[in-house]
Amino acid sequence: MTSTTLFTLLLLTFLTTFLIAAATDDGDIPPHYANKTCPDFRCSSLGQSPVQKAQSNFTSTGCDGMLNLVGGYERGSEKYAVCCDRLNACIQICGAPKQVCDDSYKSCSDEICLGDDDCKDKAGMNFMFMGFEGCELYDDEQENACECVPENKLEEKRMSVLQSFYKKYAPDSLDEVDRLAKEADTNVKLSALFRKLHKEYPESIKVMLDDTSAQM
Repeated sequence: MTSTTLFTLLLLTFLTTFLIAAATDDGDIPPHYANKTCPDFRCSSLGQSPVQKAQSNFTSTGCDGMLNLVGGYERGSEKYAVCCDRLNACIQICGAPKQVCDDSYKSCSDEICLGDDDCKDKAGMNFMFMGFEGCELYDDEQENACECVPENKLEEKRMSVLQSFYKKYAPDSLDEVDRLAKEADTNVKLSALFRKLHKEYPESIKVMLDDTSAQM
C-alpha cells in the first residue's frame, strides 16, 4: 500500500468516525448506518400487489462523492464504478430487497477488485459512505418504482414492463418476453430478472454524475 493510499484511508476513517460520532450523543453507530434489513414496499389496498412501473427509468449518480473529494480523482473513474451504478439501479427495482442489492455490490466489487487491495479498500469505504442513507433512500426509490395493481392484472402488467424494457434495449429479443413474464411470476423473481438485465444491458442505467454533489 502506497503512502498516498494510506493517508487517504486514514483521512477517510477519521471522517467516517467523525460523522458517526456526530450522529449520536454517545458515539455509537446510528441505526440507519448499521447493516439492517429495510422493509419491503407494500400496497395499502387489499387485493393489490406492487409491480415495477412500465416506463421506469433506471439512473445512477455514481459512487459516493466524498471519496473523490478526498482522493483527488475524477468521479466515475473508479475501477468499481459499474458496481455503484448497479447498486443505485438495484434499489429502483420494485421488490428488490436492500440486502440483496448490498450483497450484489459487494460481489461485484470483490470480482472487479480481485488482487487489487487498494481497489478493495476504496470500494469498501465507498459502501460505508453510501450506507449513511440507510433505509430512507431505499424507501423513497421503492415508492417511486412500484405501482399497485389488482392481483388479477399482475401477469399482464409484468408483460407490459418487460415489453417496454426490451423494446428500448433489446428489440431483437422481444419474442422472449412472453416466456420471461411467465417465469417471473412473482415480484421477487421479476426483480432478480431486472438485476440480470442491468448487468447484460449496462446502457439501461443512465449515469448522471453531478459534480456539485460530488463536492458536498
